[in-house]
Amino acid sequence: MRGTKNFMLKIVSFTCNACGTDGDDSPFVCTVCQLIVHKTCISFPRSIKLRIHQHPRIIHTYHLQQCNSRNKYCGICRDGVDTNYGVYYCQDCDFVAHVNCGIKYRQSNTESDEDERSITMNDEFIESSFDIIREIKHGDERIIAEIKHFSHQHNLILSDEFSNDLKCDGCMLPICTPFYSCTGCNFSLDKACIRLPRRNFWQYHGHPLILILNTREKYPFQCAVYSIEHSGHEHPLYLAVESENRHCSGCGVSAEYGTFRCVDCDFNLDFKCATLPDKARHRYDKHPLFLTYIDPNDYQYVCQICEKERDPKLWFYRCEKCDFDANPECVLGKYPFIKLGDSYIFDNQPHPLVLVEKIEDYPACHDCGKPCDGLALECHRCNFIIHWKRWECFNPWFK
Repeated sequence: MRGTKNFMLKIVSFTCNACGTDGDDSPFVCTVCQLIVHKTCISFPRSIKLRIHQHPRIIHTYHLQQCNSRNKYCGICRDGVDTNYGVYYCQDCDFVAHVNCGIKYRQSNTESDEDERSITMNDEFIESSFDIIREIKHGDERIIAEIKHFSHQHNLILSDEFSNDLKCDGCMLPICTPFYSCTGCNFSLDKACIRLPRRNFWQYHGHPLILILNTREKYPFQCAVYSIEHSGHEHPLYLAVESENRHCSGCGVSAEYGTFRCVDCDFNLDFKCATLPDKARHRYDKHPLFLTYIDPNDYQYVCQICEKERDPKLWFYRCEKCDFDANPECVLGKYPFIKLGDSYIFDNQPHPLVLVEKIEDYPACHDCGKPCDGLALECHRCNFIIHWKRWECFNPWFK
């Protein structure tokens, strides 16, 4: 602000020019610029860095002529933004954000005139995650029949033999299309995970991103995504970091850690529903089950697995041939991204430990002594068992 900033002793109701929110206190006033500002907003940084924005900085603007954005939605919470008041704005890519959203999720302050070139994806640095071992010719098409993938010690062979409980060891989703597997190790990867590059550059991060296989995590192959296109909605969905009091349109549950949100209509997806597989299998039906968004029936609102009523407005899995409907959690199970039966080798354990789910018999954990209900690592040969999800039990034995 130009001129002298005067502190108004009188309590008044106003809309702050710096952040665009209403105030009901004693503000700062600039008579030259005709601006009125919260006391807390007077010290906002002129520019900030955001991890979800590809350019080095975005600028805080006060005046309409400073912000020429045609974008009317905050890049963080995806709510509407009024550029007649203060916003954080990047003129290079038309990114705007509410001031309070920018302050809450800023990476760091910056006042320097650093290089503003964007970091973009460069195909030169993309590194494949597998080597081709053998190809076969089918007409004019060459099919990759055998590969060596970084995540497994043996070669993987192309297969199309499915089973209802077959899961990809990369994304842990059910496999319904041709995939690559090691039959001796019960290890499989679907084609989507095979195509993931081992090393990549991305516009939202300044360093190379390395694909790793982490079997202690819920999602072994991990990545970061800020916008998606989903077959369950007609418009693009954008990651809204601030998602308080928003309910997922797929499951109806209030989102805890952000949602993918449509800026054109009141549609939100939490991370669980955004990653539901389009196709799944269950032993109750011999056909693939397809994720369905609109219920075609006006008479059957019962999950045919648990036999409980379900909400027809929420997503479900359906087999059209058998008129079979079921809730996603009933089809995918309690641990949809966990592959039961996998074995793990640790240096200080004489035998491999198998990942199991304890449902009826709850033996005592060797570390804490509490019953192992749910997921556990177990050795049948020496009667050793330990909690899988309790890090305080797991870490002392296997660090």
